[in-house]
Formats: sequence, structure tokens, C-alpha cells
Amino acid sequence: MLHEGIGWLLDEEQAAILEVIQTPDDRPLPKVMSKMREDGSFYTPPLHDMYPFLDESKIRELMIGYNSEDLK
Repeated sequence: MLHEGIGWLLDEEQAAILEVIQTPDDRPLPKVMSKMREDGSFYTPPLHDMYPFLDESKIRELMIGYNSEDLK
């Protein structure tokens, strides 16, 4: 489906511009967002743990070599 929409761009051999039109209230997702620890301090999670956040069990299911210590 993606190739049908931008196939012309993927097939282009020279530089090309793709204009993406968004409304001002569109939220760019996924994005890195800080989380709060139980003690109230904040930390920035690793890139694979972006907003909207997945449960740790889902991350473990999808990741190869996942280490839950990466999230602390």
C-alpha cells in the first residue's frame, strides 16, 4: 500500500521533494517523551520506548535482546 502511494518517489532516480500536509493539531507520533520514576524524578527512556508507550510485556515480545534494565 505504501508503495502505491509514493511509488513514484521510490522509483525516482534524481532528487525529489515530497510535501506532507498536516493540520496544526496533528501530533507527531511516535516521539521520545520523558517518564517519571516512583521517586518523582524524570528520565528519558531509550528510543525503542517512545510515546505512545507500550507495556513492558509488549516491548519484551517485540524486541530481540530486550533488557528491562534499559528502562530504568
